[in-house]
Amino acid sequence: CFYCPAEALSVEDVRIEVGNQTLTPMFVGRGDGWQANVKLPKDLPIGTYSVSVRVAELAVSNALRITVNDVRAY
Repeated sequence: CFYCPAEALSVEDVRIEVGNQTLTPMFVGRGDGWQANVKLPKDLPIGTYSVSVRVAELAVSNALRITVNDVRAY
């Protein structure tokens, strides 16, 4: 989830940066804030990654850290 003042966003407007990879979300929607769902690549190695949201090549969120245990199970 992220906050952005935009009135409308689509999957074409949002990119999720996981480590050194830039991913396109499968879903972008609005509720109390914005939500973007992304599927992690199956070949992403186990480890800890910095994750940020980029909106329309203009704004980038603060990074959060996630730990990937095993994406092959999904």
